[in-house]
Amino acid sequence: MKRRTVLTASLGLGALAGLALVGSRPDSLAASLTKGSKALAGLVLHSGSGLAFGTTVTIKVLHDDPLIAEAAIQDALREVRKIDALMSLYQEHSQVFQLNRRGVVEAPDSHLLYVLEFAQQLSMLTAGAFDITVQPLWQTFSLASSRATLPAPDEIAAAKSLVNWRRLEVHQQQVRLQTAGMGITLNGVAQGYAVDLALEA
Repeated sequence: MKRRTVLTASLGLGALAGLALVGSRPDSLAASLTKGSKALAGLVLHSGSGLAFGTTVTIKVLHDDPLIAEAAIQDALREVRKIDALMSLYQEHSQVFQLNRRGVVEAPDSHLLYVLEFAQQLSMLTAGAFDITVQPLWQTFSLASSRATLPAPDEIAAAKSLVNWRRLEVHQQQVRLQTAGMGITLNGVAQGYAVDLALEA
């Protein structure tokens, strides 16, 4: 799986969202651009970066006060790192790592519960085309790739037998994988959720 090299959240650009609404009305575009430029006048672009999700995360903020901008950037990066620490496949203290290792997590974090429930809704809406329990299949192909080959058909079949979002139990008190050898990856949703929290911060 190829990771994104940069995850960027741009804050303070609300004027651009307004342009999307007038995109079909050329007569309003010039006025919106002028209004947007006035709204952005005096603002300075501030940027900060940190490591999370195995890559460099960059947060950009438009603000006239550098101290406020820096505080906002640090708050946003803190939120991103929090989700990374909670949902990482590789950090041993993460709840996703523990779930994959032991098959169960007691007293799951509210953020993890939210993302798991959202992922299950996506699985339901896509009839399983989106499935966070795909991790065993990903691992099978990753291992074969490290040997510059493809997995054998029986290896693929064995991995596929462990992929089924319906066998992931999500409850307030506990999250459980029903079958030994199952595993999840939240790489399809965790980064986006982290950006949502960064924007809020």
